[in-house]
Amino acid sequence: IGQLTQLKVLRVSYQLVGSIPTHIGNCSELKKLELYNNAPSNALPTEIKKLEKLKILSLSWNEEGMGETIPSELGSCHSLEEMHLDNSKLIGTIPSEVGTLSNLEIFTAFSELTGSLPSTISRLSLLKILNIVNNRLSGDLLTTLNSTLLEHVLFSYNRISGSIPTEIGFMSNLISLQASNNNL
Repeated sequence: IGQLTQLKVLRVSYQLVGSIPTHIGNCSELKKLELYNNAPSNALPTEIKKLEKLKILSLSWNEEGMGETIPSELGSCHSLEEMHLDNSKLIGTIPSEVGTLSNLEIFTAFSELTGSLPSTISRLSLLKILNIVNNRLSGDLLTTLNSTLLEHVLFSYNRISGSIPTEIGFMSNLISLQASNNNL
């Protein structure tokens, strides 16, 4: 796959059982990477940081093997607009490097993530959808959100505590706020 330097879209579903090749980083024109419903034997390789033109990343519905955490190297993919990490058995925290993805509009991750949402997420001024339901996230969520473009903020079934701050009133585009089953 590393020879396909002009490849723009790579979608593998119900096929991948072995390793995600490290030379995927050679696909410098890749804009869309979808690996879902697979059973990879390794985590996303660190070479992912070479995919500077990547706009959409979907690692949803994968079995064991995707690795334990969201790779911090994704912070080098500055063109990313959508990141879907749903039901991929990821644990650990959301790395602060996610906050460097200045073009990110959609972030979905419902898995078994822990810790608090990094304060760097406040830098995501283009964020429209934040869907982090069904994790084990804790702390104060809404004070870290700064995007006036947010349309959907979904964080039900976590361990978020505190109260919903008045700043939410400045989110004039907000359509949906789901906060059930937390410690609010």
